[in-house]
Amino acid sequence: MSSEKIDWCWPINLSSYDRSPGLTKEEWSALNTLFELRKNRNPHTPPSIKLALSRLMQPMNDVLDFTEARDHDRRGLNRLLLCIMYRRQSSYWAWAQDDWLEIICPTTEAFQQYHTTDYSYRYYLIVFSYLVCGFPEVLSVFAKCQHYTFAVKVFGRSPVESSVTRVREILNAWGYGPQRSHICFRRVLCDALLLNRSPYLEDLNVAVIDQLRQSSKTAQLKRHAVMLSRALAGLGVIECSLTELNPTFAEREATKIGAPQNGRIYVKGGVLHRRWQ
Repeated sequence: MSSEKIDWCWPINLSSYDRSPGLTKEEWSALNTLFELRKNRNPHTPPSIKLALSRLMQPMNDVLDFTEARDHDRRGLNRLLLCIMYRRQSSYWAWAQDDWLEIICPTTEAFQQYHTTDYSYRYYLIVFSYLVCGFPEVLSVFAKCQHYTFAVKVFGRSPVESSVTRVREILNAWGYGPQRSHICFRRVLCDALLLNRSPYLEDLNVAVIDQLRQSSKTAQLKRHAVMLSRALAGLGVIECSLTELNPTFAEREATKIGAPQNGRIYVKGGVLHRRWQ
């Protein structure tokens, strides 16, 4: 096992917030006043309204600062979240998983229709739900090509790239080509990092990878999760792979996942091996 362990510091200081689920009388009054102004096409927000809503606005602004959002997206997310809280008569601290799933919507098209707003705000809404409210189903609301981009957005490019490179290098050393090691396994690795809420490989464990395997919706993703566990075990990050915990995984991989370049996979002792041609 790796002897070095770096603790991941969550980028948003959640302990600094008042996370009371309900709206105070002052907040509800401020929201009513604000939307009366908007109905009358008045874009101005009085300082007293900003002050009354500061408990709700600060976490939004912290996330937008961290992600370096453009002014257009900042205004859009703030307006959208305030509108949703006004409609639901509750703060986002009160929203459960089902609430977030309804609010985020399954697709960008559904989001745009449901909220009658720019679909681009959906991305920052998901970022906010993950970083501030701990929304656990973030993997289910993204297209497969966005998982890496999202991981970079919430964790930063450097730690994510470092983890991706380490896994890619060991897979390449085992004979897997760039398409499989860089594209396919990058997606499942980012899924694992997001599920574990840390960009560091050393924070992963077998239980997290098995949870990812069980929650994956396709057989291919399940196989990739098993292969990821082998790579992590090979790096000394986790104590053993899923194939060692359950040898039947190795048999399935040997017949379904495909052989690496310049060799073929075979099973011995419940563990995958590669035989050079």
